[in-house]
Amino acid sequence: MTQEKDILRRSRGELERALRDAGAVFRGAAIKCPFHDDAHPSGSIYADESGVWRFACHTSTCGFAGDVFDVKARTSGRTVESLLSDLSEGNNSEVEHAPRIYATVTALVAAFSASASYVYTHPDTRAVEMVVLRCQASDGGKTFLQASPCPGGFWLKAPKKPWPIYNRARVRSADTVIVVEGEKCVHTLHDAGFVATTSPGGSANADKADWSPLAGKKVFLWPDNDEAGRRYMAMVSELLQKIEPPPNVRFIDIAE
Repeated sequence: MTQEKDILRRSRGELERALRDAGAVFRGAAIKCPFHDDAHPSGSIYADESGVWRFACHTSTCGFAGDVFDVKARTSGRTVESLLSDLSEGNNSEVEHAPRIYATVTALVAAFSASASYVYTHPDTRAVEMVVLRCQASDGGKTFLQASPCPGGFWLKAPKKPWPIYNRARVRSADTVIVVEGEKCVHTLHDAGFVATTSPGGSANADKADWSPLAGKKVFLWPDNDEAGRRYMAMVSELLQKIEPPPNVRFIDIAE
């Protein structure tokens, strides 16, 4: 629940939606506060230093301020604690809506204040099949969200498995490919002149990806310098031996 709560609080789009549901009117950067008779828009939204989006009414008679859960609580007459309790128990009638559709990848990035986005495209059609968003959590950690195409744009839902591996257009034309953990590492190696790939979903989900684009290639496995990274590459190695023709797999010894 903590991760989902954090994602919702860090989404400008979710806060704007909650305010509109409450009756707020947006006039550029100014917002008519929904919680009093606001003839002249006196509210605004902003991201605090931890990345949480907040609304504030600047009148002395109202002075309401809070994040998306505070707005929902005020609108529904409930407490923030009861809304969060619903979220943790899976009863999200006050928190979740019908799946929201974002028209573009840019809209996805803006809605979740993502620090980076990684687009998985089909190597032939260049159609977007999956988007991974990298979001910084308020505690300094990072969160990854998966989105996929749907009628009208994209929604925050992973595509059907098996998932694609990253960078397939370059992988297809290369004889040698390096497998790393994470899209950011793929781009770092690309900038250095190497072709690399990874699977989405982190080190625990290698078996959910389609590794067949690596068939018959020379493949170097470069694990992160931790136990999770070594387990990930061990799993990738096992999966690669099941495709035809199997690639020539070698490990990069990070201790050297």
